[in-house]
Amino acid sequence: MKKFGKKTIALLMSTLSCALLFSSCGNSSKRSTESTEKTTDPVTITFYTWEKTGYTEQQDNIVKAFEEKNKNIKVKFVYPTDNNNADYLQKMNTTLMSSNNDVDVFGASGASSVADFIKAGVMEPLDSYIKKEGVDFDKTYSYHFIVDNKTYAIPTFETTWFVMLNKKLLDEAALPVPALNWSWDDYRMYAKKLTSGTGKDKTYGSYMHSWPDYIKMGIYANNTSPLFYDKDKNLVVEKPMFKDWMKLRFDMETVDKSQVPYSDVKAMNLAYRTQFFNGKVGMLATGAWMVSEIQNVAKYPHEFATAFAPLPRFEDSKEGRTFGDSHYFGVSKNSKNKDAAYKFLRFYSENRSKIAPLTGFTGVKNQDKAKIVKELIGTNEKYYDMDSLIKVYNNPKFEVNYLKNSSDLSDVEKQTQDLVSQESEKYLMGAQALDKSIQNMLDGYKKIKK
Repeated sequence: MKKFGKKTIALLMSTLSCALLFSSCGNSSKRSTESTEKTTDPVTITFYTWEKTGYTEQQDNIVKAFEEKNKNIKVKFVYPTDNNNADYLQKMNTTLMSSNNDVDVFGASGASSVADFIKAGVMEPLDSYIKKEGVDFDKTYSYHFIVDNKTYAIPTFETTWFVMLNKKLLDEAALPVPALNWSWDDYRMYAKKLTSGTGKDKTYGSYMHSWPDYIKMGIYANNTSPLFYDKDKNLVVEKPMFKDWMKLRFDMETVDKSQVPYSDVKAMNLAYRTQFFNGKVGMLATGAWMVSEIQNVAKYPHEFATAFAPLPRFEDSKEGRTFGDSHYFGVSKNSKNKDAAYKFLRFYSENRSKIAPLTGFTGVKNQDKAKIVKELIGTNEKYYDMDSLIKVYNNPKFEVNYLKNSSDLSDVEKQTQDLVSQESEKYLMGAQALDKSIQNMLDGYKKIKK
């Protein structure tokens, strides 16, 4: 998510803020009136998103259902990019710098990117709209990202993480689908047994991508904040679990040779989807956005079925806990139709999985995920091990560890993430010892906090 190769907009914050300032000086009175007036005259709102291929028909269905109930509001989807959130963020930076842009609704694939938009002053606080509507946000949604005690964005698509497994390779290795409470030791054993061949013909048991998520993955289950430091701002790299996690990854790559080497991932710029769907790896830890992509055999040709398991855990970790994020969308500060934009955004967020199940799970609580999965997959069940997929989502111990407050997304956290990722990379590529990497993290963190 997705992590999805996120890029922040911190460098453009000052420019955006200036553009917003000039706009607000001349139009504050007008916008104030517009935001409080009821929408009576027909208006058209624009919804900027990167979710295009595989989504447009479904989103058109949502618009149709909304417009039938709201005759005075028309909705236009605008796609600056095609399923590429990083490019979308860059293009939105440029668009939002213009004070006369037509953006009404926009968002990003995760909390950190949305936080950058909010800090730049280009998103409208939604608290007054939520209060006026009378909706209980925390009873309605599973995700609630708060910035300076305010709500700016609504979750529209959850990106919880799990492990996908090549069922054909599992069967060939005489391995059952992993249990819901499997451990990282189990994962390592599975990776060994799923590895075969040599050279270009080699199939690895496991693949972990280059994102920071894979550096943090082993500590998410115990650390209740999905970041590199705990609630007391102590680096979690001091805890034995982080060291155990990094050593597990290193040993799988260099001792067992059952995981694609990190050096190959970086040097060859490997694509995780290609690695999995080409049958080159047996297991891939990834997120919910991949569920719909499995059946896209035109883009990712394959014949095998995909099985599912929760993220593994260490023995002393809480069972069922995973990490995740959400796509968040909000109303543009410069929107001339804020009430209408909010109204559609609420409808979109609550009805997305009902009207357009092919778009996946939303951030709404108490979804019938088994039903959504079946509608999402349709007639393509042969590409899925349905039993394991439904078990993962219906796990009674399932718990998502997600980012809840922007105070955890300070510049200190971003610099810390870069520091930990860089030092971890040196270790994984054999450039320095693990103890040296951890000490460098601790020393660097002290400097960052000053």
